[in-house]
Amino acid sequence: MINLSNFKPMDDIIRKFGAWLLMIMPLVALLNPWEVAILYGLSIRVIDLIFLLSLNTGILHILFYGKLRRNVLIFLVLVIFIYLITLLGLMVVPDYQVAWPPLFRFTQTILWGGLALLFIKSKKEFKIIIRNIIFAGDILSVFSVYLYMTNKGLHRIAGFFSAAGGEGLGRQASYNEIGAIYTLAILLSLYCLFWDSGYLWKRENIKFYVGFILNLIGLILVQSRSAIFALFVGCIVLVFPRLKRIFIHGIITKSTIKYMNIILMTIFIIIVGTTYIIRINRLSATFIKGSSEYISAITRIALWIKSINIWLDGILNFLLGYGFRTTDRFLGVASAHNFFLNISLWLGLLGLFPILFIIVWPILKIRKNKDLETIPIASITTSIAFIVSIFGNVLVDPFYGGTTFLLLYAAMAVSNSKKYRGY
Repeated sequence: MINLSNFKPMDDIIRKFGAWLLMIMPLVALLNPWEVAILYGLSIRVIDLIFLLSLNTGILHILFYGKLRRNVLIFLVLVIFIYLITLLGLMVVPDYQVAWPPLFRFTQTILWGGLALLFIKSKKEFKIIIRNIIFAGDILSVFSVYLYMTNKGLHRIAGFFSAAGGEGLGRQASYNEIGAIYTLAILLSLYCLFWDSGYLWKRENIKFYVGFILNLIGLILVQSRSAIFALFVGCIVLVFPRLKRIFIHGIITKSTIKYMNIILMTIFIIIVGTTYIIRINRLSATFIKGSSEYISAITRIALWIKSINIWLDGILNFLLGYGFRTTDRFLGVASAHNFFLNISLWLGLLGLFPILFIIVWPILKIRKNKDLETIPIASITTSIAFIVSIFGNVLVDPFYGGTTFLLLYAAMAVSNSKKYRGY
């Protein structure tokens, strides 16, 4: 009998190929607006093909490595538990229905994190993922600027994913999803400029300055309120350790002043951009009665209240939900515009727990490892995920959601890696 665990050189090649697939994932996800095929009601896109290739590569890696790492095993158990909850709901909850294709899609979104645990091992691989997320935002923003310059009547432009309600591509994109990508790219750019390199004017930092500016412009053009709010929160999270040093020890350094200035400049650019460039300040319009932004906010609050009442209507539904992606039966819409409420309605309290753990596990693990280099990235990524999830369902989407799980678990992987600790 052949012992595959003896083929270490082959295993190393397989792992590096898997890591390469993950590194290009944020760029491949830019092709998500276009379908390759439709299979059993599930829209197949290029990202799905890359995922299947990565998944098969992961299976080969496990076979050649000869064992399954503990963190990967825990991750898989959490994902399997979601399906066990679904099957239990079908057996014991009356009128329990499951939209299987969206559930498979959500599983794929989560599994990018598990693949990161399998493949990502070095600081270099981790940083390439960060740079490609920033670059993906750059590409979208450049296209948004082009649309804005050539079509003056457009507003809420989400790159080639969507423009002014979706005209041109035949369908509407999630503005909050693209906004969340921009916010993530902006904060990653700030981290690379001021926290990672430590030097502002190094030649290799030009790409991060460009990334910061382009993604900030993209965020202004897409006008996602939840993403802008997430950016403010992310900035606070990023500078909190230094603010803590000021309040506790009374120490104010030149670098701290520099960081605070760049954060204030970011806020200033957003205010000026939304007021004088787009001329539609959706943040302030939210508080103006009768505006579409005000109506949108009130409608969401009404959906949240209705969703909570439906979720609490019976102990079985409270524990197991009503079935994945079946909220339209009760709400009249596909989403409650709140990721956590959606999961509660779909999978109940028992399904909410493993998903919450999947989101927060990386930051908890990284803090336990006391890895000072990955803590800021995990912190801002987690904070963005929570803020945008309160106001929307974007963590389910394959672009932002997949990128978020990939980044979180890549950070967790390198914080655990002995190879990484040598840097």
